[in-house]
Amino acid sequence: MKRIRRIVAPMIGALIAISSFPLAASGTPIADRIDQSSIGTRESWTETTYSVINKTLVSSSYTDTSQRLSSCRATGGTCTATASISATRTVGLSLGVSRKKVTASLNISNATTVGYSTSCSSPTLKSGQIWTMHPVGSRYRYQVKKSKVRYQNGLITTYPSETSGWLYAFNPRANDIDCRIR
Repeated sequence: MKRIRRIVAPMIGALIAISSFPLAASGTPIADRIDQSSIGTRESWTETTYSVINKTLVSSSYTDTSQRLSSCRATGGTCTATASISATRTVGLSLGVSRKKVTASLNISNATTVGYSTSCSSPTLKSGQIWTMHPVGSRYRYQVKKSKVRYQNGLITTYPSETSGWLYAFNPRANDIDCRIR
């Protein structure tokens, strides 16, 4: 079966697609029987890109006190907080960026949770005191930059980029905990 190469350039400034089409038994290219309007002839398109910028590791030993893994009480005595639970990997999002884009840029897992199976014993607690367990991990600060380009009627328009405010991510380390009196 013979092949011919065709260059499809539907508009100025568009990406040129190079395709190989086999010849039909009659000798005419199969491509001639395909609706050419479906092959790269879009008259307009919009491309939005996201970048994670100004990335900073705020702390490699950050305690996320908003997540309580376990707690216990013992008036005038001690207790042991035990946890077989998951801590949440939190990722701040803005401007339409995906969680996957941010986690890849920070080089952390995209999984939403980290499993914990651990315990910690309290000192002697007074009345009303609670022994609490919290996850420890890395905390990141960053911003998201959104850029947008549109092609329509032969014109390319570049829109002003947008930058988010400061965003934060917390990446807990399995079984790394901070226990404290509350």
